[in-house]
Amino acid sequence: MPVPLRLGFALAGAGVLIAVWSAARPGSPVAGINDTAQVVALAVGALLCLARPALVRPERAPWLFLGVALLTWSVGDAIWAAVAANEDPAPAVSLADAAYLPCYPLLYVALVLLIRAKAAPFPRTVWVDGVLGALGLGAVMVALVYQPLLAHTGRGPLSIAVGLAYPVGDVVLVGLTLLAITVAGFREPTWWLIATAGALAVIGDVTWLQQPVPDFNAPAGWTGVLWPAIALLFALAAWRRPVPVRTLRLQGWTALAMPTTSVVGALAVLVVATRVAVPTAAVVFAVASVAGTLLRAVLTIHEVRVAAGNQHQAVTDELTGLGNRRLLLQRLDAALAERAADPDAGTRHALLLLDLDRFKEINDTLGHPVGDELLRRLGPRLAAAVDPGQTLARLGGDEFGLLLVGVGGEAEARRAADRLLDALAKPFAVAGLTLYVAASIGIAVAPEHGEDTATLLRCADVAMYEAKRRRRGRVVYRNRSDQHTRSRLELATTLRRSLDAGQLVCHYQPQLDMVSRRVVGFEALARWQHPRDGLLGPADFLAVAEQTGLMTRLTEIVLDAALAECARWRAGGHELQVSVNLAASTLLDAGLVDRIDAALARAALPPAALIVEITEETLVADASRARSTLTGLHGLGVGVSIDDYGVGYSSLSYLRDLPADELKLDRSFLTGLGTDPRATAIVRYTVELAHALDVAVVAEGVEDAATLHVLDQLGCDRVQGHFIARPMDARSVAGWLRARGSRTRPAEPGAGAGDPTGETGRAGGAGGGGHHGHFTGAPVTLEP
Repeated sequence: MPVPLRLGFALAGAGVLIAVWSAARPGSPVAGINDTAQVVALAVGALLCLARPALVRPERAPWLFLGVALLTWSVGDAIWAAVAANEDPAPAVSLADAAYLPCYPLLYVALVLLIRAKAAPFPRTVWVDGVLGALGLGAVMVALVYQPLLAHTGRGPLSIAVGLAYPVGDVVLVGLTLLAITVAGFREPTWWLIATAGALAVIGDVTWLQQPVPDFNAPAGWTGVLWPAIALLFALAAWRRPVPVRTLRLQGWTALAMPTTSVVGALAVLVVATRVAVPTAAVVFAVASVAGTLLRAVLTIHEVRVAAGNQHQAVTDELTGLGNRRLLLQRLDAALAERAADPDAGTRHALLLLDLDRFKEINDTLGHPVGDELLRRLGPRLAAAVDPGQTLARLGGDEFGLLLVGVGGEAEARRAADRLLDALAKPFAVAGLTLYVAASIGIAVAPEHGEDTATLLRCADVAMYEAKRRRRGRVVYRNRSDQHTRSRLELATTLRRSLDAGQLVCHYQPQLDMVSRRVVGFEALARWQHPRDGLLGPADFLAVAEQTGLMTRLTEIVLDAALAECARWRAGGHELQVSVNLAASTLLDAGLVDRIDAALARAALPPAALIVEITEETLVADASRARSTLTGLHGLGVGVSIDDYGVGYSSLSYLRDLPADELKLDRSFLTGLGTDPRATAIVRYTVELAHALDVAVVAEGVEDAATLHVLDQLGCDRVQGHFIARPMDARSVAGWLRARGSRTRPAEPGAGAGDPTGETGRAGGAGGGGHHGHFTGAPVTLEP
């Protein structure tokens, strides 16, 4: 703890000691400085609380309000000391009360903010509960003690009313603190320090309330010890290191304790008021408390409805109205946990995974909206075939899951699968067409095939793909159909270790701009330096990474490595871009845009230096979320490229709807280019269409000079392939760029020779072409 803080606590503690000495020996010289010491102790306590938000970032607001509350209290004490010294007898109500009373709303806000910082969830009605508690308690206290205090103390009505405000405020604050202690588990020292301070305040204010008017100038005695002690306790609470405890849960009775107590007390006062005379103020407080409780009930009903709506949305698939993956997994986890708690009960559960057959063809032929409409109509049809109490969910794309809890065995699971298949046997009328849909279903049963969620999902998935392979509607998981499971698991384990050990590397293949004849970028290609098998290509490990949840980590490694290498290229004078491929699971990650933004910042690169490549098939799982992510990336300034264009999923509709900057022709389109009129026509019109949409075209897989020449004539913007250069490691890229730094391939006819921008004389390429002609990357001599 810093020295100034230690000194502050020493001064606050000295104030307490002076008050104790003054109470024990009223006639001693120390007693003469007691009032001044008390003001100083309160002010120092306030400053200690204010130092907490100034020096420590978490939970600043609560301690700021608490420090200001103590500061106003010390001002009130200073005013009272001056009034008591100059007026005899001291008035029961003075200017000091104008400084004392604001402490309570400030302390109330501080406590509620402190509770909110630790509570999950935090009901907004907690703000109202403190007011209701004050009104109900005020009604009870006025009804019980107002008249006796008038008779006993000789004080006026205003003095009694002001005096009652103090213990009422104290008790409300203590109630809030005890509520927090109850739900926090009695282990957090901060709450106990605050509760102790509140209890001391109650004792002091009740004692003061009972004092007759002539005694106001009498020495404070032992009650004078309370106020500096309270300031010290608040300061200790502010700087006490919190004990790790569970998060407060303001639910059930804990959230209703204060409003319930308040309304019960207020109703009791109103009932008594019908039989005996009670002060008007008590009736007013009681009526206000009841009215406030009704308002609180309305707010609570609204919160419950909103929470129910949010919960429904969180577990419901928007397209089909069925449950979603989250709901299915939650219920599967719960069912397996219940079985694990009582394994002797012999309960069995079955998981069915259903995947539509040839659904891709529907989207390719009829378009994505028709596919969505088919799924929308298919959901209720499947739901009607499911027994009540079982969970049917859409897991994404055209995949559905059914959880059967408490089944008799595999036979019952097969019957459930047959009902689903029968429901799909009847045709669907969509967009004026009659569509027939078939499906493949994989079945896994717990505990025979697994006793945890991940294992059951994997087994059902294996069985589903086996059903597709064998063209059988449903298949129950068998070990023999999962012959590669052990090797896949071993590969996944090795891959995970290799990612941590930095054994994933990138190779880079250059992309040539056809106008300027310069290299304008590289595509980053993942390679695994396997500890036993040597350098492996992506086909050897990407599927395993996707299946085992390693794709996000793998993508982050590739992204960081590629951006760092791009930064080195640019530092060497080459204004190049780098392209990185994104898998479906990565594209659907809600945090992807922020992570890419952070990766660009780490590499100190502008967003335009990066192009993300996606295949059309990555959009199948959730086209809406994928489009949202790509829009976010495009908004950053990151380029978007559609890879393997023409072999995927409803190409024209995605080219229309996605924020794409370029499309990459699949290498299959280059077969027969220049010799097959059909192949040449397809590429020509694809280039013209892309340019009309202001989208650049990249051809990959260029293997010879003849193909390169035809692509040039057709207006293709960029090319890559072995004829330009094979993929190379990072060190080789640097040497490759240096070796070609002063060598430029002579411009071919129509390639813009003599034009420094390379944008004139373009052969072919309707719509302008040359979208990347402004880049001035490394010149290149083409070599086979």
